[in-house]
Amino acid sequence: APRSMFLLAAASTAASSASTAASSASKSSSAPPTVRVYYIRHGQSQWNAEQTAMRKSGLSDAAIKKIGDEERFVDSPLSARGVNEALTLQRNLTLTPDAPWYTLGGVARCALARTCEPLLLTSNLRRAIDTTLLGLRPILESAVDYGLYRVLVLPALQETCGHADCVRLLLQPRT
Repeated sequence: APRSMFLLAAASTAASSASTAASSASKSSSAPPTVRVYYIRHGQSQWNAEQTAMRKSGLSDAAIKKIGDEERFVDSPLSARGVNEALTLQRNLTLTPDAPWYTLGGVARCALARTCEPLLLTSNLRRAIDTTLLGLRPILESAVDYGLYRVLVLPALQETCGHADCVRLLLQPRT
């Protein structure tokens, strides 16, 4: 089953043009730009943390699976560790000023300089959305400054499994 994650798909025409020119001077200038896709796993969820603790305590897989079906684990949010993982991603992206353009740090740098417009995709589960919002905050803030919409929430990216952790939280309409 695919894991819940978000994608950072970046197409930098300046970087792609430089790459194309460096690799072959004979390529046509009408060649499509290179698109690079970066996959980032969401931070640890509360369910992941509970599961790890239960396994360490010696609880059977069958018992863990039964507990995982409890309503409190529906669309499990990030644990404290997961929040820290997302914040570490953010720090790593902003602390790599010399990162080459083809790395995730380089994409963050070009997005902040507004020389490329990465497209951010995330699943509709809270842990993936929260990782996107926390981990890629500098990129998102630069997008807000210029009225750009760069985040798409796609249910097709949602993790699939047989327990509550993979069920999207249904919000009740306000009355």
